[in-house]
Amino acid sequence: MQAWDPKSSTWHKGLAVLTRSGFLHWVKGDVVDPGQEHRETFCLARCSFAKGEAPHISVEEAGWVGTHLGSSTLGTALMPYVPYAQARKATLQAPSVEECCEWAIAVREAIAVAAGKQTQ
Repeated sequence: MQAWDPKSSTWHKGLAVLTRSGFLHWVKGDVVDPGQEHRETFCLARCSFAKGEAPHISVEEAGWVGTHLGSSTLGTALMPYVPYAQARKATLQAPSVEECCEWAIAVREAIAVAAGKQTQ
């Protein structure tokens, strides 16, 4: 899986993890080398699935006020522990159209469950 970085206009390889607890995590870089990873988390209860064409998947998270522990590799760069209220968008690219479709279905279902529109 790859994630789009709008600041550098490049795709970054990494690992996407969709959890049953309603989060989409992105780990940028070589996962076997913990010192090289960059993490980003999206709370699916605040997300919507954006329209796009395979093999791309886009998720938009509504803005909120809180603290962020680290910098964002999928959107705007934020300093640690700084309050913010900004919407974010993650655009991921799957290796194939088939895998993209599987991810799209899973992410849409996870958003519905996290938003309370569907039961697990």
